[in-house]
Parts: sequence; C-alpha cells; structure tokens
Amino acid sequence: MNKKLSEKEIKMVGKLAAEIKREASDKLSLEENMRISLASRVEGIDEKKEIDELCSGIHDFDQLLGQMETDGEKAMIIETLERSGLSQKSMKEQYTILAEGMEAFKADLAAKGYDLGQVKDVVIKKDEEVTEEGLNAMKNAMAEYLEQFALLHGEQEVMEKFFRSIGEDVLEKLLEAYENDEERYYTALAIHILQLQGELEPSLAGMGARGIGVSAAAFIESAKVHIKGILGRIPKDEIMTKLKAIASTALTVLVGVAIVALAYETGKFFALLMTIIFGYGIIGTIASLVVGFLFATAMADALYGLWEDAKEAAEEAKDYMTIKLAMTKIWMREEGIPALKEFWEKLKEKVACLASAITEAGAEEEERPEGHGMERKMASEAERGMAAEA
Repeated sequence: MNKKLSEKEIKMVGKLAAEIKREASDKLSLEENMRISLASRVEGIDEKKEIDELCSGIHDFDQLLGQMETDGEKAMIIETLERSGLSQKSMKEQYTILAEGMEAFKADLAAKGYDLGQVKDVVIKKDEEVTEEGLNAMKNAMAEYLEQFALLHGEQEVMEKFFRSIGEDVLEKLLEAYENDEERYYTALAIHILQLQGELEPSLAGMGARGIGVSAAAFIESAKVHIKGILGRIPKDEIMTKLKAIASTALTVLVGVAIVALAYETGKFFALLMTIIFGYGIIGTIASLVVGFLFATAMADALYGLWEDAKEAAEEAKDYMTIKLAMTKIWMREEGIPALKEFWEKLKEKVACLASAITEAGAEEEERPEGHGMERKMASEAERGMAAEA
C-alpha cells in the first residue's frame, strides 16, 4: 500500500474519465455508454461482461452497505461470503481460504508498521481435520474481523489529511461532484481501461473489473463522509461509525471477489487477497485526485500539490502511526489496535477449546481405544492450532 502513483498516472485517469463523460449520449443508458467507451479503447474483450462486472461491484457495495446499516452485520458478512462461492467449496477448502484470509490481513497490517505485538507471530494451522463446528468458528471469526477492523486496511488517515488541507470552498465543490452517482462509474471505468491497456499498476489485474468497481465506490463513499464531517454536516460520533461500515462493506465484497477469482484452487488465497488489498489502497490514491478534472486543470494541479504535501509528510514521519489525525488517529491508537490484539487472543482460545471439545466428543462416540489415543493427539495439536509459533 506504500507504492506511490506518479502524477502522470493520476492525470491519465482524470483525463480519460472526463473524455468518457463528454462522449456519453443522453439517448443511451449509462451501461450502454460505458460499453461503447470500453469497446472503442480496448480490443479483444467481451465489453458487456466487463461492464456488467464493474457495475456489479458498485451495486454489490451499495446493497451490502445498505443492509449493514439495518441488519446484523456479522450475519450479512457471512451470507455475502457464502454467496460469493465459498459455500460451494469443501469444508477443508473453506477453512483454508478463511485461515489464509486472516493471515493476509495480519500481513497487511504488519507491512503498514502497526505495533501488533505477539499477534504478528500467530500462525493458523490448516492441516488438521476440519469439522463443521470448527468451520463455523472460522466464519464467525472472519465476520467479526471484517466488521471491526476493516478500517485498518484503507488509507483513511491520509485521506483525512488531504481533505482537511484544501479549504471549505473546494470541499463544497468536491462534495457536489461526489454526489453525482455517475462519477464513480466513469472513474472506475477509466481506471479499468488504463489497467487493461497496461498503463497502470499491474497488481490491479488481480482485482478485475468488479474489484475496481467496489474500490472506486468505497473511496467515493468514504470521501463524502470525510468531507461532510469536516464541514460539520455529520455529528462527530457518527463519522467513525460510517467509515467503519464503509470499510467493512468494501473489504467483505473484495474478499468475495478474491474467492471468485480463485475458482476452485486453494493454497493461493493469501497471495491473491494481498494483491486485492494492495489494489484497494491504490484505487483510493488515484480517485482522490481524479476529481480535480471535474473543474479545471488548474484546480487539478493544485489538488495534486496538496496531495504531495500530505504524502511527503507521511513519508518523512517514518512511523506510520504518527501521521494519524483527528478521527482516525484516536480510533486506531486507542481502540482499533488494542481491540485487534484482544480479538486474536480470543480467537486462539475459542477455536482451540472448540476443536478440543469436538475431538473428545468424537472419541467417545467411536469408543475405540486406539482412536481415542489419536483423538487426544489431535486435540493436543488443535489446542496449539492458533498459538504463536516460535
């Protein structure tokens, strides 16, 4: 997530998004205009399929975010993951995917420089026999993580500094632009076209059109919350709640994107999810400057300069945690990271005890002395399954 896009790349996205909007015909639907734009710029692809995927990413994000605000978050997260294709895999494959997903999140936070303490040494064992109870425990753990800690994987702290740097007059114009629903579709399409043309970061290829749609929609929704918070249009106690819900929704759908992209292979989910998480951060960096082209080149240059100041301040600080500001700084330092450490400890204890109880029950049911000895061995290993390895 620390890779910095060049000014040339950022301006390419903005220029192309503006071109796509100018070319759009009022007589055609949004999707039809997008298909024409894509087909005229990229050869040898199924433009209908690509646009359907991109739009479905935005739609899935909107739908889940709306449900997260009214229904039980954990239940909705699990249901979304299962619909994405998780439930079609074997119990062993599901457990492996979820375990590798948790490891990918941990690796991403470690790469950001968070002080995770002993959490960074935790290894989730995936070679034990998988039971339905154990799989459900992992599903609940993944849902709890996505609900509580997804915000740690974005670029909220730099976004906040950026928006606080540009003044209320510009914020008003940005908010007006962000409220235009078509902006995120055209922005996402511009990003996808340039990625297909080989003009942008290759790692975005792992996201696909749907992942790019999710990320663009999530960034714009987050930006609206930041701007409204700075302008005093959202009560302070609601800002973090909204940002957490947006991040949780985005990362949940992106995990689903990774599950679909993985097809029926297992053992590669860690690498694939890391690519998508990395892409999520890059999308935010791009989209934060694309808006400059909604007004004038001069404003785009000014916004880029402000963003450079924010990025340079972050780089000079060295310590990732020292650049957190206002809303996000307090939550990450005082709530997010401490709660994350408690979560991992609870996960170790809960899954280990559950696995032990399952294996002991199985041994009593079989009533075989030799089987009982094996079950004791498995229980002992399961008790160490979530423990830190030296």
